[in-house]
Amino acid sequence: ELRLKEVMTVMGLKDGVHWWGWGITLFSTATVTNILLVLILKYGEITIFTDVTILFVLLTLFSLCNVATCFLISVFFVQSKLAAVVSAVAFYSMYLPYTIASLQEENMDFWMKL
Repeated sequence: ELRLKEVMTVMGLKDGVHWWGWGITLFSTATVTNILLVLILKYGEITIFTDVTILFVLLTLFSLCNVATCFLISVFFVQSKLAAVVSAVAFYSMYLPYTIASLQEENMDFWMKL
């Protein structure tokens, strides 16, 4: 809402460089968070039998998908408050089918689980 992207464009920054900068910033923040989460899960004996590298790779891929989803949603909005609300609703609604399916798993036939 401060139009910083437009100011940077006037100064000569290309759009791709702007998006890559945000992507690297978000991904590096997520990587630090993933490292801390892996350490807590592994040495807090929550995931005893899971290898640290597999856990880190899965969390990193999940973070990468979240960053890509945020970029996808941000294209459609101009106001940041509206984008934050819609992206939160979209993010949680993407997990709704999994929640419903896991609750109804006992009642499903084999062909429904495929």
